[in-house]
Amino acid sequence: MLSAQTNDAGAWMNFTLEKDLRKKFTTAIELETRLNENLSEARSIFSEVFLSREWSDVFSTTITYRAKARRRLENDYERRDRLALDLKYKIKLGEVGVQYRFRAQKLLGILGKESALSSSLGTRHKIKLDYDLNKKWEVSLAGEGFYSSEIGAGLTHTDIRLKIGVQYKIKKRNYFNLGYLVQREYSSNNPFTNYNLAVSYKLMIK
Repeated sequence: MLSAQTNDAGAWMNFTLEKDLRKKFTTAIELETRLNENLSEARSIFSEVFLSREWSDVFSTTITYRAKARRRLENDYERRDRLALDLKYKIKLGEVGVQYRFRAQKLLGILGKESALSSSLGTRHKIKLDYDLNKKWEVSLAGEGFYSSEIGAGLTHTDIRLKIGVQYKIKKRNYFNLGYLVQREYSSNNPFTNYNLAVSYKLMIK
C-alpha cells in the first residue's frame, strides 16, 4: 500500500528544577512546551513530577506523573495525563557513558471523555551514549524505540526517535542543553517525521 509522508519542524523548550532528598532519593518538576507546524503553534504543553531512587552506582528507578494539554484539530486543547515507570542502567567505559532505559507507561485517558486511549499502554527502549569533552562540555547521542498497545492487544512499534545533543555546565548545579532530534512514525498510513530543536535549562538545588 502506498502511503504519504508528512514532515514538520518544531522546537521543544524545557525547564527542570531538581532537588536531592535523603537516602539516594531525588525529586524534580519539569515544564515543557513543544511547538510544531514550523514553529507556528504549541502542539503540547505539560508538566511532570519525578521521584527517583538510586539503588546502586549503575541502577536507578524513576516514577513520573505527567499532566499534559494537547492541541486538537479543532484548535482547542484536551487533557491527557500519563504515569510512567523507568528502569535505568548506566556504566562508564573510559570517557564514554552508556545508558539503557526501559520505560513502561500508561495513558490515563482524555479528561472528561470516554476513549480507547484510556486503555493505552506503552513501552520504550532508549540507549544513550555521552562523552565528556572537559569539565564544562558534554556531547551525547541517543536512540529510542516506542511501542504501544491497547489492553488485550499486542505491542506495536509506533515511533523511533534519534537525538544528538550538547550540554554546557554554566556553574555548579546549572546546566544548559541544546539538541536536535528526529522522530518518525511507523504505525500510520500517513507517517509524520518531525525535526525538532531541543532547548533546556536544568537547575539543581540542595
